[in-house]
Amino acid sequence: MADPQAPDHEDDDMDPVPGAPSDNTTAVAEIEDLREQGYGADFVVGEGGVVRCTQCRHEERPEDVEVDVFRRMEGASDPDDMSAILAMTCRECGTKGIAMVGYGPRASADEGDLLLAVDTPEDEGTDASVDNPA
Repeated sequence: MADPQAPDHEDDDMDPVPGAPSDNTTAVAEIEDLREQGYGADFVVGEGGVVRCTQCRHEERPEDVEVDVFRRMEGASDPDDMSAILAMTCRECGTKGIAMVGYGPRASADEGDLLLAVDTPEDEGTDASVDNPA
């Protein structure tokens, strides 16, 4: 018999955590969603967390990178399989693109430098999604 004092969770609205995909969202689906929103290019993370635009070759120090969208991914079958998708706009040429990096124990030293330095929408307490009804 159900405990009458226990809270009823059937009507609870579970709000997604900003920047965290809900349920079965895959990295491929997130990337496709961002591509549809105009983030068509790729950014490369180099030594010391420097981010390079693949279109104009402009390099940005990690502390100067502005992230438009931050998505943290976690493997469905392996929670240690963590990555992050960063959508950004090149300050030099205006190209919109993404960088996919390891997150947590999966991050390389260079990716860690970038992740520690950037301010993400998640850090600011705002919704990190871009028109993505999760």
